[in-house]
Amino acid sequence: MTFKAAVIVPCFKAKGKVGKLIYEIFEISNKFDSKIEVLVLLVNDNCPQNSWVEVESNENLRIYHHKTNRGVGASTLTGFNAALKLNCDVVIKLDADGQHPPEYLLDLIPYVLSLPKYKLNLIKGSRYFSTKFGSPAPFTRRLGSLLLEPIARASLAYRGLTDIANGYLAMNSITLKYLIFPEKSGDLKSRYLFESSLLYKASSLGCDIHEFMMKAKYGPEWTSSMNSFFLIIPMICFWLKSISKRLINKYIRSLNLGSLLAIIAVTNM
Repeated sequence: MTFKAAVIVPCFKAKGKVGKLIYEIFEISNKFDSKIEVLVLLVNDNCPQNSWVEVESNENLRIYHHKTNRGVGASTLTGFNAALKLNCDVVIKLDADGQHPPEYLLDLIPYVLSLPKYKLNLIKGSRYFSTKFGSPAPFTRRLGSLLLEPIARASLAYRGLTDIANGYLAMNSITLKYLIFPEKSGDLKSRYLFESSLLYKASSLGCDIHEFMMKAKYGPEWTSSMNSFFLIIPMICFWLKSISKRLINKYIRSLNLGSLLAIIAVTNM
């Protein structure tokens, strides 16, 4: 039996980086035996630099083009839907800027295939799993993580998560179907809040979330199209709103012992 693994790469302002990344992915895919076929689904989000043209052609490469810039979330969803149409068993999302090392695919793909096929599981990378592991993230990203992590964990009820904003994601096809369909606990955000909305939706569905320790690549010439500093406030607002939704759904819409305790606490206050 042959399994298909799709690697989704949203591409925007990744000139000089995405070509090398795709080359490395295919180099790694050659190390799998004949039972695992790796497809790369590159989504050009109307990149003004035409980054996608530097990617070498390959029979397992598919390129999808957006006529307008729609954001990293919308680009990822384009890749996700394409992966479902291609009947892929495993779906992984990598950033095009090179910060997500593709060598982890060697462990990620077999790990996803080893999990129960009909159980919801989301696997994501963590740059902060160990303080002694990996090169330091840019200051603004570390600051944002310091402010956001406690709020996000309270919203998600996932106490063990260490890197909420990390976009290195992997899942099986059944998990993907539940996460991307709007009728299953709401829509996903189309731009930089995509990863956050994906985690919130996973929490709403009772999806198990696994983290793996990773070393992100931040060299001296590394740049990102995302301004992390200006995203801190919108992300804090998103997670505070998510906490409110969670409390309303858990203690008001469905009355239980927790509802009674909450009423007693508020009354005492």
